[in-house]
Amino acid sequence: LFSNLLGIPCLLNQSGEYRTPRHLATTPSRFCDQLGQPLIPQQSLPVQIEYLSPEYDLEDYPLLRLVGVQEISDDMFLTSLSGCLDAGLFAEQLEEWHESIASILFQMWTSGGTYKIAIKRLKLLAMSDGRWEVALLAANFTFGLEGRAIPDGLGIRSIRKDLPKTSHRYRLYAALGVVEASPTWVAERILRLRDKKSTDGLVDQARFFFDYRHFPGFPRPNQLRFLDEYRLPAPGNELYINISVPLKGDVVALKDLLPLSTRFIHRSYLESYDGQYLQDWIDWLCTSADVNRVPRVLHSGLPSKELEEMGSRVSTENFLDILRHFWPTLRTQLSA
Repeated sequence: LFSNLLGIPCLLNQSGEYRTPRHLATTPSRFCDQLGQPLIPQQSLPVQIEYLSPEYDLEDYPLLRLVGVQEISDDMFLTSLSGCLDAGLFAEQLEEWHESIASILFQMWTSGGTYKIAIKRLKLLAMSDGRWEVALLAANFTFGLEGRAIPDGLGIRSIRKDLPKTSHRYRLYAALGVVEASPTWVAERILRLRDKKSTDGLVDQARFFFDYRHFPGFPRPNQLRFLDEYRLPAPGNELYINISVPLKGDVVALKDLLPLSTRFIHRSYLESYDGQYLQDWIDWLCTSADVNRVPRVLHSGLPSKELEEMGSRVSTENFLDILRHFWPTLRTQLSA
């Protein structure tokens, strides 16, 4: 009798249509949501496999197995999940669905079973740019920093920032190899890339160092690159900030006093903050990143070209007044 039923459309699918038993499947509770509904959409099941109608009682399942009704296995679940991703259905699901899927995959991953290869092939990493990436590449990505975006231009791609550390997805991503970033880790990467030709993100990279300047163990910024007025890179000690210099009851821009060849930091740095933060930022650029706001003195203790040529751009009287203004700093740097 059972063998005769195998090829007869005698059981209902979810739509109330009759199908042969071997084309129907039941879902174990571990693959269902809190309401008992299958997590995998019908259209993502293997070809010619449909869900059995919920009208059948659980007590009937052993008998249904005898006539050919399948149960969704771990292998079929992963295959169907892959189909769900390929069909673009993954991004359409609710957060609760993603959490349930992540919980299942985490248990599979940590169980020591044979499913790691299949899981690595799944495109289930939710990135901050809205894309989805394959789990095999997890070690190339990082969790974002709390309260601060990672600067551009570093080749760092991060996971969505809104995933709590207590979520199943966060735990799964960490198990897959996503890196736990820290401010120091990002800063060290910035310094490693300082010789690259690209200038993308240099302003934000400097701001990153400023924002985390008090973080324990944070590296010094004196090896950072900065942009000059023409967006060309340079170390901080080769650039100037265009401050105002008092001169005979008036003020004059430092840029008007120094030679035309003098390189000044790009104006976007001075537009990064306002109020007291701006003053703190300028002080940090000059004291920690070695950007100049006083005519430079060479490491040898001799006057720089800018300092020597400044005398030819202004009158002797004004030159002496300017030196008097800068003298508290210059006197500690000039050789006797």
